[in-house]
Amino acid sequence: MGNDGNTLEMLAIRQRLIERRGDARYLIAKNAKILFDDRRREMTCTIVEMSNSGARLHPADPPTLPDSFDLVIAPGEEVTCEVVHRAELEIGVRFISQ
Repeated sequence: MGNDGNTLEMLAIRQRLIERRGDARYLIAKNAKILFDDRRREMTCTIVEMSNSGARLHPADPPTLPDSFDLVIAPGEEVTCEVVHRAELEIGVRFISQ
């Protein structure tokens, strides 16, 4: 069995964390664009998870992003985001306008 018990425990913990968010999150892999600095700068990113209230992103250069920015999900489909957590390669955001 080995690590199977640890894997199941981690999956259970992750599921409890997801349930506390309020909105169901869906795993996706969608390219998007981040606009910041009064929309004068842009950065590519991948949307890894998304819900009605937020998302987990893998931006090209996470440390350079400000605490809020516009996320272009598709042409004509944009949302203003606020960073709620940062990690080395990803950020978590909540949508503050849609």
